[in-house]
Amino acid sequence: MPAEISGKIMTLIAKAKEKIIIISPYNKIQNWTKLTNKIKEAQINGVSIDWYIRKNVEGNFMEIKQLGIVPIEIENLHCKIYMNENSAIVSSMNLYEYSDRNSLDIGYYISKEKDYLDLKEFVEDYISKPRIKIVQNGLKELNATKTNNNKFIDLLVSFLKSRFPEYSKNIFQFKNKYGTGIEIASFKENYRLIFEPRTSFLRIDLRIGFDYKTKSEIYSYLKNIGGQLSKEIGRVIDFGSEMKRLKIVIADFNGTKYENWGSNELENLKPLIEKIITIYTRELN
Repeated sequence: MPAEISGKIMTLIAKAKEKIIIISPYNKIQNWTKLTNKIKEAQINGVSIDWYIRKNVEGNFMEIKQLGIVPIEIENLHCKIYMNENSAIVSSMNLYEYSDRNSLDIGYYISKEKDYLDLKEFVEDYISKPRIKIVQNGLKELNATKTNNNKFIDLLVSFLKSRFPEYSKNIFQFKNKYGTGIEIASFKENYRLIFEPRTSFLRIDLRIGFDYKTKSEIYSYLKNIGGQLSKEIGRVIDFGSEMKRLKIVIADFNGTKYENWGSNELENLKPLIEKIITIYTRELN
C-alpha cells in the first residue's frame, strides 16, 4: 500500500547490520524526525551508509551532509532504491517528507536472493561503479575516484583503441572489488561491451540497453543463434537470462591472477577479442 512505503524503508534501515544503500535523487528530510532517528541509530550501530543523490539540485547535498554523511552526487539520477545487506525496496518515492504525506507512490519489496543479487548487480554496474574515461590527452577523472591501472589493462586499452578506432572515444575504466575492468560504452547504440575481472579469469559481457520489450526480442534472437555464435567465436556463450546479457568467460592462464596478466596474455587473447567484437558488431548491425 502507498502509505506503507516509508515505514518499510525505515524498517529496512533499522534491520541493517552492516550496510545501507540509499538511492534517492531528491531529499528533504531535516524535519522528518522518525526517518532521521533511524539513520542516526544505524550510524551509532556502525552501519555504513552510501547515499546517492541527483547532482546540481539546490539544497540536496546539505540535507544529507547535516546527518554526517557525505552524499555521492550522480548526474541525471532518477531511480529510487533502498537496500540493506539482505533486502531492498524499489520505489517511485524519493526521501522527501512531502511525498510521504501527499504523493501517490508505489514500492516493490525484494527479499528473494536471486532478485536481490540482480538488483545489487544493477546498482554496482550503473550507480556505484567509479569510472575514468580515457580521452586523447590522458585520463579524465569522473566521480572524483581514481582507478588503479595494471599492465594488462593499459595494454588492452591500447589494443582496443588501435584495432577498433571507431570505439576509442567510448572506452571507460572502472574498478570493482575484483580489480580494474574496461567498458566500451555505446559499443553499438544501446549496447555495452564490458571486460570485467573476476580474480583469476576475465568475463566479457555484452549488455543490451533498450527498453525491456525490445531487449527481450534482441536477446531471444541472439540466444536462438547462440550455438552458431559460440562455434564461430570458439567459446561457449552463457546467456544470463536474468539480466538478458551474453557472457563469455576466459580462464586460460592456469589460475594466474588477472592483476598479474601482461603482454603475453594479451597476445594470446587478441585473436579471440577481435573475433568477439567482429561477430557481435555484425549481428547488431
